[in-house]
Amino acid sequence: FQTKKGRGLMTFGYPQEITKADALRYTKRDDGPGNFIHNDDAPESCAYPLVQVWTVNTTRSFWNEFEIMNVNEIQDPTRRGFHLVAIQAFQKSMEKCFSSAEVDKYPIKCCRMKDAKENKELVVVGPRSVVGAFVMNPDMQSYFRISADQHGFKAWSKPRGKWFPRAKRFQWG
Repeated sequence: FQTKKGRGLMTFGYPQEITKADALRYTKRDDGPGNFIHNDDAPESCAYPLVQVWTVNTTRSFWNEFEIMNVNEIQDPTRRGFHLVAIQAFQKSMEKCFSSAEVDKYPIKCCRMKDAKENKELVVVGPRSVVGAFVMNPDMQSYFRISADQHGFKAWSKPRGKWFPRAKRFQWG
C-alpha cells in the first residue's frame, strides 16, 4: 500500500480477536505473526487482538456518504460505534506497517455512514464455532444453498437478471 491522496485503509470500529489456536499458524512463522495479530499484547490469553484491514478509495462520493471524525472528536467511543481498543489496535498495526512518524503525519480518522442503510437480507453473526455449527447443519445447507466442511463453506446465489448461479468460497480463519 502506498500512502497517497484518494486512498485509505479501513478496519472495523469494534475490537476483534483470533483464538490462540487459530493464530498458531501465524505466530509460529519465522517472521512472526505479521502486522495484524498482536500476540505480544496478551501472551497468556486464549485470544489475541486482531485487525482486519482493507483499502478504500476516498472519492467525492465517499466524503459525501460518510461522516469523517478525528479520534479526539469522539466523546464516548462506544456510543458512537467506535471502541478505543479497536482504534489503538489499528494504530499499532499501522505503525508496524509504516512507522509512528507516518501515522502521525496521516492521523487515524473514524468514519461512519451519514445515512444508515438497511440491509434487508438475512445476516448470520456470531463466534466462529457457532457459525460453523450453523453451516454444518444439513437443513441450513439446503435452505441457504451452501455447502460446508472443516475448512469453511461455499455459498451459491443467482443474481437478478442472470442465468447462471455464482459461488463464493469462505475459508475459516
